[in-house]
Amino acid sequence: MKKLIDLHHHVFPHGFKTHNWEIHEDQEEMERLGIDGVLLSCPLPAESENVRKINEFLAKGCSYDPKRYGMLASIPFDNVENALKEIE
Repeated sequence: MKKLIDLHHHVFPHGFKTHNWEIHEDQEEMERLGIDGVLLSCPLPAESENVRKINEFLAKGCSYDPKRYGMLASIPFDNVENALKEIE
């Protein structure tokens, strides 16, 4: 049986003046479209001050259903040292 995985599933944390992502709406859409799993990512610029909030939001989304949700973590683009800390 083939599985359909969305490798570029954009979500936006609350408070970033974009569409607010809701897990229950997302799961309904996945069912409707026949998507078995996704890798969550946030396409917003990842400045050092926001990256931890973004990654925690993505991790929380994954925790609802770890068999169907994974994530592509963000790293800060504005500071190499902060990017290395986030990778740790």
